[in-house]
Amino acid sequence: MKLGMVGLGRMGANMTRRLMRGGHEVVVSDLSADNMKQIASEGAIPSSSLDDFVGKLGKPRIAWLMVPTGSATEQTVTALGERMQPDDVLIIYTDGVTEANDAKADEFGEDRLEQLVRRNLSTTPTQLLGAIQRAVQEFSFGEQFDDLTLVVARVR
Repeated sequence: MKLGMVGLGRMGANMTRRLMRGGHEVVVSDLSADNMKQIASEGAIPSSSLDDFVGKLGKPRIAWLMVPTGSATEQTVTALGERMQPDDVLIIYTDGVTEANDAKADEFGEDRLEQLVRRNLSTTPTQLLGAIQRAVQEFSFGEQFDDLTLVVARVR
């Protein structure tokens, strides 16, 4: 499966590595040339622009956005949404999802999230969102101490 990752900070780069280890091709986009060069040297497919990013993804396109909150996120989501086509999927979340703790203070983690998304990609965005929310709540026994911001959108 070919996926896209926008944002190659710590979380985005680590998620990209795990996806590649899992046998996925990952097309990447980041404002930092150094981040792009590093992850491309590990096997990711670099893109030169959002148009190039979208063009290199398989259909339906699946793009994870790991960009900081604020205007950068809004601008990136808008720009990417303008380039995506029907049935393409955008996934955006905050660290409250991956850093939810269980009784032993273990984190939910990016691996669990990535596996959960892969298992539920054929479901509707509402079903995928619900599956992630339930998994995080069950993992943390309903004790969430950070915000849980999660957006799953399928382009229509």
